[in-house]
Formats: sequence, structure tokens, C-alpha cells
Amino acid sequence: MSTSSLKFEHNAVSSYYEYPPKSAWNTEWTSEILRVICYIHECVSENLKLGNEFCNKKIVCLDIETTDIISRAKEGYMNIMGLAVLDLRPQSQDYKKLTVFQAFNMLRKRDLAPELLNLSSQYIADCDVVIVFNQSFDIPIIKKISSDFNIPYNIPSTIIDIQDDFYSVRRLEQFMSTAGFILRELTEKGKYSEYYAKFKGDSKGKDKQIEPIGIYNLMDVLSVLFYALHFRK
Repeated sequence: MSTSSLKFEHNAVSSYYEYPPKSAWNTEWTSEILRVICYIHECVSENLKLGNEFCNKKIVCLDIETTDIISRAKEGYMNIMGLAVLDLRPQSQDYKKLTVFQAFNMLRKRDLAPELLNLSSQYIADCDVVIVFNQSFDIPIIKKISSDFNIPYNIPSTIIDIQDDFYSVRRLEQFMSTAGFILRELTEKGKYSEYYAKFKGDSKGKDKQIEPIGIYNLMDVLSVLFYALHFRK
């Protein structure tokens, strides 16, 4: 999808036999994220004012998904990494382009997690601002993987944590829903263990399902980015 003021593109490449590229971005699931992308488009084309903390900046909003056992997660178990990149630098060739990136560690092995950093590094390398929800979770895990596997991954010093405004993403989205914005219909918050169980597959690791956890991850990224653009002053 592209407009005169915001460009959005997607591309899926996979070598995983249970989830070929043709299965990515199924319409049933993309309808949820496209709605939020339209909200972001409106923010950029109409509501972004001079003096806003994001003007003339390259913004990356990130979210990672881990095992649902927090103690294991903090050891560096990263299974999904989602990014939304919005470049608002007028001199950039990607000015006002929104890029949504996602990478999966389908085998859920810690020693495969570094590849997610390698794949995403090009997007975060020259960004000015990182937006997260709960930097005390996502950022230390990323830094631990970076350190343990000697992978350069330079997160900028300017980090905006939306958890400073809301206790949970669920409360954030309840706030936005009350404000008149419809976000989640397919990936309800509070069901992470249920979604993660489908991602793991059966007892032998077969019949893995990327959805709904894949769109759950992208919704965490895009809804947080939308809140930051539309509501923060």
C-alpha cells in the first residue's frame, strides 16, 4: 500500500518447510494491522506538527516475544522480533516510509536468537529514537544476546518507554479504544501463553502456528507507535 505521504511495503522470505512464503501475510490476519497502519498514516500526513519530539527523526519501535517463563526469557530466549521503522528525516530517501519488519526463531533455541539481531540490525543502525513498551524487559534481553554472542547492536540513547504512561499494553489499548480507535480483534491481550503454545506446536514440535502470535507481536509494535505519534505531546 502506498499513498502520497506515507509508503508501506511488505516482503516475506522463508525457508522453513512448515511455513512457506506464500502463507505469510494472510488477509484474515493482516486486516488487523492494516487498520493501525492507516491510523499511523493519518498521524504522519495530518497531525505531526513542527516541534514534535519525533520530527526530523528516524524512529524504530520494537517488541520481542520470548518464552512465557520470565526467568528463561531473561537468559536470552528471543523467538520473535518485530520492528516498525518510520523515517521522518526530510533529507532521507525513505522520508515518510513505514517499514514493518519481523523475524522468527521457529526452533526456539537460544543459540539461534542472535540471527534475529543480525537480520534487524540494518533497520536500527542509524535510528535516532527507539520506542518500546517496558524497556526493562526488551532492552536487557537484546543487550544480553548482543554481549553473549559478540554481535554489535547499538541501540540509541534516546529510548521512549510507553510503560511510563500505562501499566500494560492492554490498558494502553483500552485507552485508545475509549478514544474511538478500534485495534485488536484477533489477538487479544492476556492470552500470550495460549498463543505461545500454538507457536511451539505439539509435543514433538510439529504443527507449529505462526498466528496468532505473529500478528500479536506486530500489533504490540504498531499500536505503541500509533500511541506515541498520536497522543504524546
